Amino acid sequence: MTGFGKEVFMRKRIALLLVMALMILLVPACTNDEEDAPKKGKTRNGGTPTQKVTETPTLTEEPTPTEEPTGTPTPTPTVAPTEPPTPTKEPLPEITEIKEDYPNKALLAFAEYLDEKTEKMSEEQIKSFRYGIFHLNHDETPELWWAEGGSHADTATLCIYDGKKVVELGSFGSFGSCRYRKHGNVVMSNYQGMGVSVSEFYMLNEASLLRAGSFTEQTMDTPDGAVTTWFMDDAECSQKVFEMNLKDWQPDSFDVIDYEKGYDLFVYTEDGYSYRADSAYYWLYAGYVSSYSEHPFFYGIPEDILEQLNGEWTLTGGEVEGWEWKAEEEGISGKWIFEPNGEAEWTENGKAQMNRMELVPERLWSDMPVWCVRGEDRNRPGYYNVVTILPDGTMVHNHISYSEQYSAVYYYKKK
Repeated sequence: MTGFGKEVFMRKRIALLLVMALMILLVPACTNDEEDAPKKGKTRNGGTPTQKVTETPTLTEEPTPTEEPTGTPTPTPTVAPTEPPTPTKEPLPEITEIKEDYPNKALLAFAEYLDEKTEKMSEEQIKSFRYGIFHLNHDETPELWWAEGGSHADTATLCIYDGKKVVELGSFGSFGSCRYRKHGNVVMSNYQGMGVSVSEFYMLNEASLLRAGSFTEQTMDTPDGAVTTWFMDDAECSQKVFEMNLKDWQPDSFDVIDYEKGYDLFVYTEDGYSYRADSAYYWLYAGYVSSYSEHPFFYGIPEDILEQLNGEWTLTGGEVEGWEWKAEEEGISGKWIFEPNGEAEWTENGKAQMNRMELVPERLWSDMPVWCVRGEDRNRPGYYNVVTILPDGTMVHNHISYSEQYSAVYYYKKK
């Protein structure tokens, strides 16, 4: 055997020995595993034999919560805020109007009423006093309003002439002002303050104002913000009902009694001076006449005054510079004849002249009525015949020259 052959032989031998050694090491391990393994048909603990489970055992899972029903879940009901019920409107009575055919009778009554009211007022009170006329019912005789100031707390007092006297209807609005519907028998009174806005409507029935509707909007501050509540006729209602019913009154179409546009109790001269008017009749009459495009009295003199003047008047006496005389004793004759159209004939000692008379809304002098009629003396330039009637029925005729400061007074009795 060569050296190379010996070397190969030795390598094979060594490899064989290594394989045998390895097998010797593996055999005891296999024998021990078989002895320790349980035999078929027996359990490890000696109990009843069981079949071998070939499937993968199911892991124990945590219990699944009970599922909700498969149907559509019932939503939690949303409770809508309950809307206040609509207040029940009270039926209004049938409206009855007072009809006065002589507007000037109302103006004279208003003047007497205001003169008595303001007679004892202080100078400061007089300066803030305002008044005026307006048409509330359907006739052409006006109604009266007056206010003592134009502040937030001042109201406008409304009055009507019932044919015999002046009746106060009540006080309304603020700032000396309120609203009304011309010839519509409706008064609207507004007030705002302290988060409250009130609109009230009144209907004129004869000589009374009846409340026909009331609307109040009240806003209050709360921790959650401003909260507004609406009331109609003193009962809570929704905003929709509130606005719908208020709109039915058409408040924007109402006329306005405006304190700032009222008359005061002064007369203003062309040279800038002013003096206290002797009666509120001065502006009442002027305001009534100027509110028409043409003179409201057909002959320029109110019908009630024409009716007092119409007819024949006989001279009974007179005064001249403090001297009183009687016509019969002095043998003086005279008369006036007034026509229904305002024209008048004055006769003195057989001499007659015609006069076209006009109304003057002022007193002839103190303690006289607040009106007179005046006509120019055509026979004596600069002289005027001024006539009025006293409460006792006596007619007073003043023959006067303003430039010459002359005046003669005559008294007449109706024939």
